[in-house]
Amino acid sequence: MADEKIVSDERLYDYLRTYAKSIKLLAPKFYITEGTNKGDNYVSLVCRVTIEGTAEDGEDKKIQLILKTTRTLDTSEILSSSNVTNMFQREMFFYNEVLPIFKETLKDRGGIIDRFPILYNVSDESGKEILMLENLAPQGFVMAKSKILDYPHLSLALRCLGEFHAYSFITRVTDPTSFEKLKMKEHLFNKRLVDNINNKEKDYSKILTELVLKALANEDKHYSERYQRFVENMLQNMFDAVDGKAAEPYTVVNHGDSWTNNMLFKYDKIFSYVVTHLLS
Repeated sequence: MADEKIVSDERLYDYLRTYAKSIKLLAPKFYITEGTNKGDNYVSLVCRVTIEGTAEDGEDKKIQLILKTTRTLDTSEILSSSNVTNMFQREMFFYNEVLPIFKETLKDRGGIIDRFPILYNVSDESGKEILMLENLAPQGFVMAKSKILDYPHLSLALRCLGEFHAYSFITRVTDPTSFEKLKMKEHLFNKRLVDNINNKEKDYSKILTELVLKALANEDKHYSERYQRFVENMLQNMFDAVDGKAAEPYTVVNHGDSWTNNMLFKYDKIFSYVVTHLLS
């Protein structure tokens, strides 16, 4: 995990002061540190937060949270502020709309397995979005030590993703009206993304393409030819991959970014893998 580097963004402290006031926490003190290592999150800044104060009944109170907010991007228009806003809005939509539908649909069918942190509060100011989430670390959840998962970790992660996909199938059958509400317009990989690509991105893409072809130079030409066909149709392949209509009747709500940094594991005393939490 990241070193305890203090975050001094006054915008976050203002947000926390407002939140503390809303829950009637007296004399609050705030401690904000970076929650991930450098390079772990490209679009967002993830922070650990501890709030200490006094509740209305006079009891000392300590709250541990995660804040996820936009970072200042020194990038091209391919990740414009509107794209970042769309990503945060999609995450808010999941917690506020999708997850409640799943819980309602499954409540009389065994319920859903609690694999998601609680969303406590949001700020949806455009370009300055903030999500306040439950910090699962006090419950013993940690990231896997390796970015490449071994079989026990991977099999557990895939099983959890399978359960998550099953919620969509059950909702489709038992509550078609609610299932229609789960369908979301693609917010990132669309024609507008192509329009925003400038010459610099095109040059990067060309360099990466040449590197892959170089790596395949000593392999059977079948691989380089197949890769070349992929490159020639890459944008259309990308659009097709996120087209839910093309997957019918097997369309589900997909995590979309299920790499190791978006999974937390909890271990028992003999180091077996008890449960996985899926993060955004």
